[in-house]
Amino acid sequence: MNFNFKAFFLVLSCSLLISCQEESLVKIKNPEKSLVRIKNPEENIREAIKDIETENYKSALKKINSSINMNPNIANSYFIRGKVFYEIGHFTKAKVDFEKALELNSELPEVHNSLGRLLLQENELPSARKSFKNAIEINPNYYNAYINLGVIDYRNGNFQQALFNFTRAIEINPNSELALKNRANTYSKLGAGDAVCEDISRLCKLSNCSQQYRNTLKQCK
Repeated sequence: MNFNFKAFFLVLSCSLLISCQEESLVKIKNPEKSLVRIKNPEENIREAIKDIETENYKSALKKINSSINMNPNIANSYFIRGKVFYEIGHFTKAKVDFEKALELNSELPEVHNSLGRLLLQENELPSARKSFKNAIEINPNYYNAYINLGVIDYRNGNFQQALFNFTRAIEINPNSELALKNRANTYSKLGAGDAVCEDISRLCKLSNCSQQYRNTLKQCK
């Protein structure tokens, strides 16, 4: 069974609103209320996250810088600022902030994954792979890191290993559309038409079945 449809790739510039990317921000606990309404670093971080979600990056950057000025030793501040720099295309600054966040707290899988995605975008594949593996070592159920490892393997032409990583991501999160898309594409490269049909069928059950998916499913009959 032969298929002719566009390759599905991980979109590295995905919005923070997508749950992979899907990427979640490190949670900040609510601070104790004070009689004096002076914002503390955690409050600034929370408000900056809201600004990022509405793509108000200028406001987010102002609040995160204020947080860092108040306390330069909070890893999450640098992670969030790195996210802002990433979204506005300042990748060198984003990398510096991700690395600073890990210097302050190396046990944050989200930061390792974000750094890895940046390195992957810059085609620094060995370094990106190391970052994704670090994320998985900290959190073995971090399915986004498995997806990203699969993307590296796919780019290297190692389709069997890519298939392993995409499948592992799906085992952890059966509803990950990104993992299913990438696995379907990998199955296509391997000539496994029936498996492509199965994954596309699952995708159609999870979301609106696009014309591209419908065209593919017609070839399955």
